[in-house]
This record gives sequence, structure tokens and C-alpha cells, in this order.
Amino acid sequence: MKSLYGLKQVNDQRYANLTSSLHNLDFVQSPSDHSLFTKKTDTSFIVFLIYVDDIILAKDNISHMDEVKNFLNENFKIKDLAQINFFLGLDVV
Repeated sequence: MKSLYGLKQVNDQRYANLTSSLHNLDFVQSPSDHSLFTKKTDTSFIVFLIYVDDIILAKDNISHMDEVKNFLNENFKIKDLAQINFFLGLDVV
């Protein structure tokens, strides 16, 4: 069976690689929603949400957000679409 972007196993492997990388960056995976990762330090709090091939990254410290985005771009070649306005049929403010 083929998925939208190729074989299902390829997507599973990409998700496993992303999950492993997030764990290496000290993100904690939510036990109730496996697509949600959080990281809390003394100076910041990051929320990382994965939906199919989209990622939402929210943070209270913009400099740390750039570090995470740079890491992701180096390892996964991401495209930064800037501030979120619309996601899954919801207006985001």
C-alpha cells in the first residue's frame, strides 16, 4: 500500500528519526498524545507538535526557538513558514 509521499515505511522511519532527534534534544513525548513534545528549562518552555508533515513550534524565548529550527533544518531540511495563522481549519491568534 502506498501513502501520499511513498511507502508507508519511509514515513514511519522519518517519524522515528525525528522522535529520536527530539529525545536527544531533551524533549519529552506526551504519554497521551505521541505527536506532542515539550521541553522545559529554567529559562524557557517549548512545545513541539507534529501533524503529518507539518510541525508547530511554540516557545516563550525566541532565541531558543531559532536553535531548534536550525537543528531541524540541518537534519531534516525544513521550510520555515513563519508565524502560524491557520491550522487544521482553525484561525490561530
